[in-house]
Amino acid sequence: LILLDSLLQENLVSPRCAKVPEMRKMSDMSNVSMNTMNSLPTEILERILHLLPPSDLRMVVLVCRRWREIGEDPSLWTWGLVRVASRGDLDMLHTRRLQHVQEIGVGGQLESLELEELVRAVVRLTRLKYLDLYGNNLSSVEPGLLSEAVMQGTTLEYLDLGRPVTGQVDKQIVEQARQAIG
Repeated sequence: LILLDSLLQENLVSPRCAKVPEMRKMSDMSNVSMNTMNSLPTEILERILHLLPPSDLRMVVLVCRRWREIGEDPSLWTWGLVRVASRGDLDMLHTRRLQHVQEIGVGGQLESLELEELVRAVVRLTRLKYLDLYGNNLSSVEPGLLSEAVMQGTTLEYLDLGRPVTGQVDKQIVEQARQAIG
């Protein structure tokens, strides 16, 4: 039904459909349904979107411009683990929709510049609770930047560096994090 609504809204349904009574009836019902949904106040539509499971939310933001604008609200997208494995995934962290993301996991090894960009993005994500950097060499990331990412807002509850804390840089990061949390 949502797909049909979006097709009707964008006038992609062929005019030949209007000649077939069943299609005309479906088209009329769909237009009424879509008009009803679009006449709802933004706050009500946002509440409805909060009730949707993630897979449906991903589809709803594709229906029309208004639903996408409402569906981009960061409070709707706190549920998922964002898996970062490429430059495209890093770009995604800058979208409005992911401003309140709570979990980030790195899937694979990032290049040093990508890793630094990830850490810079983490600094801006003030509600992040889980950060898994497993398997990445953090030696190229400035210790001050990494400790700022770990300490930002002190909402971080889980940090996996994926290796033993050995070097001076590692110890400095961990100590700064302990002071911020403790």
